[in-house]
Amino acid sequence: MPDIAKVIKEKIQRLARKEAKAATAGLRKDSAGLKRTMADQKRRIAKLERNNRSLVIEANKRRKEGMQVTDDEVESARITAKMIRAIRAKLNLSQAELAQLLA
Repeated sequence: MPDIAKVIKEKIQRLARKEAKAATAGLRKDSAGLKRTMADQKRRIAKLERNNRSLVIEANKRRKEGMQVTDDEVESARITAKMIRAIRAKLNLSQAELAQLLA
């Protein structure tokens, strides 16, 4: 006949394992969810870094291209007396009023 103390001890161990497993089941689910979230965040960060890298390269290219200006652009960028008179006429301002606005 098996030892009664040994049988009781085994039963207590089984019940303790069952209780411990039930108590940690929720933690396991939360841990798995956090791991999925973290993996998703890592993927998103990697994608954003790739996009940022390509945007920086594109911006540098545009900056280099933008430094070259044609003569027509230079002429249209200059403010002439004729343009100032047209602006004053459009806004119906005198020279003094325009000077006060610009100062």
